[in-house]
Amino acid sequence: IEWTTKYGEQAKKLLTKVLQFAKLDEWAKQHNLRDAVGGVHLSSIAGSFLKWYIILLFLQQSVEAIRLNSIKVFLEAVIFFIPVLLFALAVFVLGLLLAKFVKNKILATNHKHKKSLSNIVEIIIIYLSLLLALERIGLNVDILKNAFLIAFGAFVIVLALVFGITRALAYKVAAKEILDN
Repeated sequence: IEWTTKYGEQAKKLLTKVLQFAKLDEWAKQHNLRDAVGGVHLSSIAGSFLKWYIILLFLQQSVEAIRLNSIKVFLEAVIFFIPVLLFALAVFVLGLLLAKFVKNKILATNHKHKKSLSNIVEIIIIYLSLLLALERIGLNVDILKNAFLIAFGAFVIVLALVFGITRALAYKVAAKEILDN
């Protein structure tokens, strides 16, 4: 186990250095995206994923060498599931980064309601990326999709009603004059 951890740690350091050389962390810092993943460096997250994947690969091989078939079958299932899980996590992390990026762009505008609008858009993007990630793992997310569609539909209807009522009240005097003539 000690040498497995050693090789996993070396692979983590190598990937982290490569991603730091590619200036991934600086790019995330420039765009205020580090807060989206809890302030952790993106290169460190990717390195940790690689480290644990290598550890599990070596663990599976060692279990196979000592012929523990029941554990071997379990570890094979886990090892085949890990790339799916890593892809789902990558989708979710990219969703968090996209949400933070869009929020920052909206906050940079001069719109009157930019703070509330940016929060709403951020929550929607995070929710959709979570749905995509959970669906990628293999979970049934139909009820969450339907809940989103119902909530979004209700929001649009309320928005249309508010817009319609405010426009009707704005033209109330003009409409009364037209009707009187």
